[in-house]
Amino acid sequence: MRCGTLCIAPEYRGCGISNKLLEMHKSSAVNERCKQLFLEVIKSNERAVKFYENCGYTKVYDLKYYSGTIKSMHFSKDSHPYIIKNISFEKIDDFRKTLMDCHINWQSDTPFYAMSTNEAYFAAYEGNKEIAYIAMSSQGKINFLWVDPAYRNQGLGSSMVQKAAQMQNTEKCTICIPNNSSLEGFLRKQQFQKEPIEQYEMYLPL
Repeated sequence: MRCGTLCIAPEYRGCGISNKLLEMHKSSAVNERCKQLFLEVIKSNERAVKFYENCGYTKVYDLKYYSGTIKSMHFSKDSHPYIIKNISFEKIDDFRKTLMDCHINWQSDTPFYAMSTNEAYFAAYEGNKEIAYIAMSSQGKINFLWVDPAYRNQGLGSSMVQKAAQMQNTEKCTICIPNNSSLEGFLRKQQFQKEPIEQYEMYLPL
């Protein structure tokens, strides 16, 4: 269960209200048979981070935010031989479920945009084999980008971003990534800029 917001008016802070609210939140999770609690907190808010740590939460993932433009991206001069096709949400969702050890922040995971009618979904093919996927919102937010490791460094990732951005008629793209050095390296290579804000994703097992 996720704690979406915890905010106490300044004049009532330090009175134990925050602890009581988190206890109630935890009780609700236990009643719903949840296995863990989680939340996001801004890294620079040291007071909040310390409070959650004192309540038993542990920092698990670093959430970083990047943004870039299609014009700034590097595209290979040699066109790759793969075909990029529009696909259904179900194909993205089915593939996502196979990546059991790949963590994606809840705001970019498939349940968050399952009901969206404006998401762009594409897959790249070598013959009948699907070798890459992308999901992008109408605002240019990259919710999912994956390229088979055997087909990386061939310009396929940038082609997928370009294709989805063309469909969404957007020049600017954004993405949130949690502890993904490979994807972060790709973004930097494509001249995406890291936003100043960073967050911790913190967890408390039940």
